Amino acid sequence: PGAYDEPEAWGCVLMDVIGHVANAYARSDGADPARMAARIGGALLEELFEGAPPTSNAVPIREEEEA
Repeated sequence: PGAYDEPEAWGCVLMDVIGHVANAYARSDGADPARMAARIGGALLEELFEGAPPTSNAVPIREEEEA
């Protein structure tokens, strides 16, 4: 299976990354990991729906592999 077969899996990957970053904040300055995860997730959603458009000059992975 390729990276594009299950796009929902990328949501799990992003949530895992958010969890690790939130835990790093907790270890470094005692921040509440759940609160940090909520703040990071909120910022992600804001960027996704209201932020700048995605990079327009990105080359799809499949095209890069064929080159």
